[in-house]
Amino acid sequence: MEETVQTRLIRAEEKGAIDEALEVLRGGGLLAFPTETVYGLGARLFDPRALERLFSVKGRPRGRPFILHLAEKSMVFEVAASVPEVATRLMEAFWPGPLTLVLPARPEVPMAVRGGGETVGVRIPAHPVALELIGSLGEPLPAPSANLTGRPSPTTADHVLRDLGGKIELVLDAGPTGIGVESTVLDLSGGRPRILRAGAVAWEDLRPFLPDLEPGGEEGPSFTFRKEVLVFSGQGKELVESVAREYDAAKARGRRPLILALGEHAGEYGEREKVVWASFDRLHEAARNLFALLRELEEGEWDLFLFEPVEEKGLGRAVMSRLRRAARGAR
Repeated sequence: MEETVQTRLIRAEEKGAIDEALEVLRGGGLLAFPTETVYGLGARLFDPRALERLFSVKGRPRGRPFILHLAEKSMVFEVAASVPEVATRLMEAFWPGPLTLVLPARPEVPMAVRGGGETVGVRIPAHPVALELIGSLGEPLPAPSANLTGRPSPTTADHVLRDLGGKIELVLDAGPTGIGVESTVLDLSGGRPRILRAGAVAWEDLRPFLPDLEPGGEEGPSFTFRKEVLVFSGQGKELVESVAREYDAAKARGRRPLILALGEHAGEYGEREKVVWASFDRLHEAARNLFALLRELEEGEWDLFLFEPVEEKGLGRAVMSRLRRAARGAR
């Protein structure tokens, strides 16, 4: 059983905040820190006990690897056994930023970080606090998302505290994250590049570098969502009619449904209970707010959520991937 610890929250801009974070890491502790995507949970790379705590605190299966967060490109060569030419071009184009590259690992990278395999995922986050922290530490920082496994990823310090308060030593609070969905994970370790996780860098953005790359990354683990989620497909009048029918049928069965509508359709649902969650031309806003919205919905009075879909191109592909995972994991 994991021992309860006192979790301290400090604003990242406070004087001495980074020094305190470094002290936690060097002392074998765990800390949550902001990135441009979601909050990460960091531990020292070559501290076996700290890495073990990462698994224990999150409830994370041992076979799932950790992404290594870097402060500069030169750190890649500390952990990667080889770096193909296309990886160098992708780093130049997308780093710092939400693209994780999976490369052959150097043998000294701990097996726990590699998930028992022969590869390692690396990225440079585009967040000043993360960059200062990792740069001051002077070594790659393993960091999965700072949430319990199966919960929506945290986009605020409060989300971290709800999941991990009393389990980790420190939370560096820099306000809400800017992107709101995790990085895209691109595997370059084998003969054929493939997307392991759809994320904030779109498939369309990667195609100029990898013309044969196919969409992917839909097979991520489901959220443990405590209420029922239905994600619809289609568009226009037929979509609205399908959602309205399901809403009315659920009400007739004594359910408390809520429509998560696109802004362009909200007026067509009349007096039915609804919330605008996205629109055709504001995908970045939908992505930034998605995980916070899912957490808020769980705590509300409704017991069935009917989501209209956004178009699956660009960032919309990652957003819809996360929604389908929430639907699969609903209880």
